Amino acid sequence: MRYSLTKEVALFVLLVPKELAGFVQHLLEAQDNLCTYTTEPVTEETGTREIRLRAPVEWRSELRRWIEFVVAQHPTIALKDDRVIRDETT
Repeated sequence: MRYSLTKEVALFVLLVPKELAGFVQHLLEAQDNLCTYTTEPVTEETGTREIRLRAPVEWRSELRRWIEFVVAQHPTIALKDDRVIRDETT
C-alpha cells in the first residue's frame, strides 16, 4: 500500500448546510470504512458545517465519485478542498 511508503492521504473538505450535516454524517457511516471524518462547528455567518474526510490515497477516486454523487443530489453541499496531504499523525 502506498500509504506505508509515503504517508499520504486524500483530504476532502465539504461545506454542508447545518440542516443536512446529520444526514451527510449518516451517509458517511453507511459507507463502511471508506473514510474517516471530522466536523467543525457551524459557521454562523454562512450556516454551514465543515466536514473533513480522510482516506487512503488509493481510495481517492472512489471517495471523489461518492462525493460527486452526493453533491449532485444536494447542490447546497459544496466541495471546498480536494488534495493529497502528508499524514503527520504517525
